[in-house]
Amino acid sequence: MKRIALAALAMITLLGLTGCDLFGAKTEDKPTTPAVTYSDTWWIKGSFDGWKDSGADKHWLVKTDATHYTYTITDLFNAVDYEFVLVNGATEVKNAGTEKVPTDETPITLGGANSVNNVKFTALKKSYLLSVDITTPAAPVIKLLGGADAANPQTNALLASKLQLAGANIQGITWSGTAGTYDAATSSVSWDVSLTDKAPEFGFPSLDGWVKGPVIDIAALAAVGDSVGPFDLVTQDPNTKLTNPGKADTVYTFTVALDATKTLVQGKYTLTIKVKTAGTTDWPAVAPWPTVVINGRWVAAEAGWEAGVAATNNAGVWTVNLLAGRTDIEFKPGKTGWDDSTNNIVQGAGSLALTGIGSGNLGFTAVVGNTYAVKIEFIGTYAADGKPTVTVTDLGVLP
Repeated sequence: MKRIALAALAMITLLGLTGCDLFGAKTEDKPTTPAVTYSDTWWIKGSFDGWKDSGADKHWLVKTDATHYTYTITDLFNAVDYEFVLVNGATEVKNAGTEKVPTDETPITLGGANSVNNVKFTALKKSYLLSVDITTPAAPVIKLLGGADAANPQTNALLASKLQLAGANIQGITWSGTAGTYDAATSSVSWDVSLTDKAPEFGFPSLDGWVKGPVIDIAALAAVGDSVGPFDLVTQDPNTKLTNPGKADTVYTFTVALDATKTLVQGKYTLTIKVKTAGTTDWPAVAPWPTVVINGRWVAAEAGWEAGVAATNNAGVWTVNLLAGRTDIEFKPGKTGWDDSTNNIVQGAGSLALTGIGSGNLGFTAVVGNTYAVKIEFIGTYAADGKPTVTVTDLGVLP
């Protein structure tokens, strides 16, 4: 009995030392993957996914410690210029002070008075790791490093899948963008459209960002088959505008030809406009807007954009007072928001000098802390050309 007890004791001791049992090796639980900790205050938005930044599409940075974050920008296409910005919990946008940033982990500081450009880089790799140091939150330092895999190749079919028409005063088209019809045989995308106003404005969200062309006079487009173009679509120009349209019910075909082997300045996207159906109806007199709002940015230098700030109507004169939180004010008047806003305006007598008339956001130089009255009137030639009169007045520092 003593020998049996000793043998049993030896066996128990052996089991305890080896971690084995009588029936085979012990099964260990696999270690769990550490949970990813996301920032609750910093996120990134950019052209890599159409500037999405809300709900499930908000791209929070990954937190590595109290002051360091990362984000991997993925699924990029070769030789495309991408843009992004960082945003903090106060919705302050952190921009860059240079046109393009290197992708070799050279540190770049964002924020500050000279940071007026989106962070830009040219993709040669499929992914890039963004590292962010917010030791100084007002001036985060970033680094970009390309991954191992080459960027995705470009094709005409790919360009077509990313291309949309967006704008105002075109039937069925808003600034949110609408896909067209792709013709693989001609490598082109087309839209059949009619105009709802004599001053349409538009551009094209694309793989290469927002591309647009010149101001195009279409007075000669009257009969079926009449056309103008092609015009190169690039990122540098203001939005495309059409002037002197013919009859109000004319149907036009917008066609964008694609060539993935070219750069933007070589004619990667070219626009042609042709009459599909000749109209017969004259344009009616343009009615004043039923409501007026102001869209733009006039708050702190790194804050976001405002939309749909209502103007007050006093006997047909609409007014909004803007408290300047920055020196470079940008704005557009609209009926309800950005989708129906316009820069096709007449500068009113006695107004501060306005930039961007007919070619971008309206703008003026302000003194931080002063209040500016923006007045919109539907007078003069408005009934014929649809251009409201806009007057901006400096009211100084209000009590």
